[in-house]
Amino acid sequence: MDALESCEDEVLAAQLLKEFNDRSKEWGRLMLNFDDELDHATWKDECDRARGNLDQTIEKILCLKTN
Repeated sequence: MDALESCEDEVLAAQLLKEFNDRSKEWGRLMLNFDDELDHATWKDECDRARGNLDQTIEKILCLKTN
């Protein structure tokens, strides 16, 4: 999160923070598996997709540090 705090573009930092929060919330919801209707294979696919999305957002945030 240091990368977001030190980002000069406050609008971009806010957008990335919101994206991170939304994607981590989605991944966490799936990990807790509150949806009894999901079979294991579908649950696993959705978890993998959500984790991939979260990883992409983390990479965007980390790239702020190098720029």
